[in-house]
Amino acid sequence: MTVRIATVQAEATPGAIAQNVARAALFVTESAAADADLVLFPEAFLTGYDETTFTGALPSLADLAWLAPLQDAVEQTGLIAVVNTALDQGDRRTLTDLVLAPDAIPRPA
Repeated sequence: MTVRIATVQAEATPGAIAQNVARAALFVTESAAADADLVLFPEAFLTGYDETTFTGALPSLADLAWLAPLQDAVEQTGLIAVVNTALDQGDRRTLTDLVLAPDAIPRPA
């Protein structure tokens, strides 16, 4: 069995979660067009890698609406995406890899 992996090397806009999620969705679509099966994103891509981002409002897994454009791209293409983001875990803030797969709820890796 062969698995084609696309890796994304791109800058994210610090603190612009919606913009970065939309950009990640575009990368998923482009990776599918290149016949990839899996796409991997850089550390803190969705929140942007800037230390001040970690002191502000962060997304959480309690409500996944913020992640919907990326999940939609995964559903439409059939790809699996692994994306890293800063998350508000309630009692702590973490950098977390999330796995997004078709017909599945996004979950920490």
